[in-house]
Formats: sequence, structure tokens, C-alpha cells
Amino acid sequence: MPDLKDTLTSDLQAFPGQPLRESSLSLLRTLGYHSDKNVALDGSSPQAFLDLLTQSKPDANFDQSTTLFSHWTSADLLNAPAALL
Repeated sequence: MPDLKDTLTSDLQAFPGQPLRESSLSLLRTLGYHSDKNVALDGSSPQAFLDLLTQSKPDANFDQSTTLFSHWTSADLLNAPAALL
């Protein structure tokens, strides 16, 4: 059985060859963290994230300029707050 360091190394090396969501979830599992509170957004699109946030929390103060939202290429919620589920 591989030790934690080897598994972490393998998980980190897998990032460039796998979708970010899967790589991230694998790394979190290796670290002993698992959550069923995941939200698969439409194509991981940043706009889908913004739409979900606006729909579930209309009073949320999400500053697109501060978060550099225009630079986002994807968005996934790997541990979604209950309010968004």
C-alpha cells in the first residue's frame, strides 16, 4: 500500500491531465476529506456559478471585480454551503 506522501505526489501530478474537479476531489479524499455537498455546475461555467449564487442568495454581495471574475475559466463547488444546495 502506498504511503501518504506517494499518494499525494501522484494526486498532484495528475492535475494537468485530469479535469480540475476530479483532480481536486481526489486530492481531498487522499487528505481524508469527503463531502457529498458537491454541486456540478453546467459545464463548470463561471456564469453558472454566478447564476446559482444570485438565485439562491439574491442579497449576496459578490464583487466581480474583487474576485477577478472576468478571469475565471471554470467554477466548481466542492463543498457547497447548504444554502446553495
